Amino acid sequence: MNVFLRAAAALIALCALSIGGALGIGTVMPTHFLIAYTRYLANYVPDQHYFLRDLNRCLEHMIALPIQITAVAWSPDGERIAFVGGENTDATRLDIYVIDWDGSNMRQITDSPARDYAPAWMPDSRRLAFASDRENDDDIYVIDLDSGETRKLFESGMNEYQASFSPDGRYVAYPMSDATNTAAYIFIRELATDVVTEVVEGARYSFSPQWTHDSQRVLFLNLSERGEAEIRAFDVSDSTTDTQVLYVQSPNSAEQYRSINVLDEAGRIVIVADPMSAGLPGAWWMKVLEPDGTVSDVGCAPRANFVTVHP
Repeated sequence: MNVFLRAAAALIALCALSIGGALGIGTVMPTHFLIAYTRYLANYVPDQHYFLRDLNRCLEHMIALPIQITAVAWSPDGERIAFVGGENTDATRLDIYVIDWDGSNMRQITDSPARDYAPAWMPDSRRLAFASDRENDDDIYVIDLDSGETRKLFESGMNEYQASFSPDGRYVAYPMSDATNTAAYIFIRELATDVVTEVVEGARYSFSPQWTHDSQRVLFLNLSERGEAEIRAFDVSDSTTDTQVLYVQSPNSAEQYRSINVLDEAGRIVIVADPMSAGLPGAWWMKVLEPDGTVSDVGCAPRANFVTVHP
């Protein structure tokens, strides 16, 4: 190895060590707000970078990749990030990739002429779910990262996507819609029994399901029958109860909520919102919904389009 390569390798190792320590990756630091995110450039062209950021201390590290990427998902063990990538912006061909958090060991996980998107980790961090239209309908598939074995999670004849697995591994939550995609509802499936619960009360178009850390509730975004954007919660321990409305967006707001993430055990929720009035594809905002129902801006938040929270 020549002197330039040795210097480059040393610099990469030093950066990885310093960023890992600074951002708290691989350590237990519950007071820190650690995210990975991607963004759009002009004309909704995906960037070829992802970013690691500690929003409490305003620290950030950018990692360059050889392909354009969109949605990102951090593994439950904190070691790897899954993302959707492609050589260009052709949305008819997308694949799933996995990379170590520091940008090393990138692997292409799927290789299909279809759209493979919406990666979601299973709790063991060894299996990864994703949505794909490889059989015309959008279905959820699971791939074992060690063996490469891929299987469809279940068959419904409808469109399913945005899988979210409970931390205890018992359930998967997902939106399901028909071919018209004019309405979508959250379904919760017990993996061992295939017993399915449909969450429809007050819903018209529901998406972005996320589990609380104790696996007791599913949180999701919902456009209500009244046309209001809401964040709702459903208690899986008592399926006879109605969903709880945690937050209703002001009807005068120009923002469009895109996704949510559960931030911590205290129940704080990260909201990614698109300020439609701004007219800029990369100008999405992040807000935090506190347990008391108040919404606050995130200090030094990036203009991110796809966000995943470090577990």
